[in-house]
Formats: sequence, C-alpha cells, structure tokens
Amino acid sequence: GRAIPLGVAVAVAVWLAPAPSFLILLLGAAVVAQVADVLIGAVHRLPGMVAGGVLAVVCHGTAIVTQV
Repeated sequence: GRAIPLGVAVAVAVWLAPAPSFLILLLGAAVVAQVADVLIGAVHRLPGMVAGGVLAVVCHGTAIVTQV
C-alpha cells in the first residue's frame, strides 16, 4: 500500500531539503500510514509487518522531533 510510496517520498524529500514545514507534514503522514500498517499486521498476526512498521514509526517520529 500506501506506506512504501510515502517512505520513498520521505527519502527523496530529505535529500532535497525542502521547507521544514513540508517535511514535517510528509513525515507525519508517513507515521500515520506506518501506525496503520502496524495495526493491520497485529490483527493479521504478521510479525514482519509489525516490526517493519514499528521501525519506520521510530525513524520518522525521530525525524519529526529533531526537525522541531
């Protein structure tokens, strides 16, 4: 789904160094998508989906905190 294109967009945006407000919004959208993936993975008992989503949430969340 939606988490992979958002992850790619974040990776590109970080290297292009766009306006901080845009980057924070993009990172926030990525966090929300990854949290949804974690929940879906938990419901369907897919440990890889949960672990990958949690890792992405931590990375994107950390990026948000360091941008503020």
